[in-house]
Amino acid sequence: MTLSKAILMYRAKHDMTMKQFAEACGVTLQTIYNVETVGQKPSRLTRTKIELVIGTEFEIDEDVEVDT
Repeated sequence: MTLSKAILMYRAKHDMTMKQFAEACGVTLQTIYNVETVGQKPSRLTRTKIELVIGTEFEIDEDVEVDT
C-alpha cells in the first residue's frame, strides 16, 4: 500500500479532514495534500511523523526525497 492511500484510508476510518490529519502529524495542510493527492514523496522527518499517527512504516524510494 502506498503512503498516499494509507493516509486516505486512515482519514476515512477516523473521519478526519486533511487539516485535522495534518495537525495530528504536526505538518502543514499543504504537505498532506501534496503527499496524498499529488503523490509527492515526503522528507524522512515528515514520513516519520505520518507513520507515528498511522502506526505503520512505509518504504519510500530514498533517491527521490522532497523537503516539506
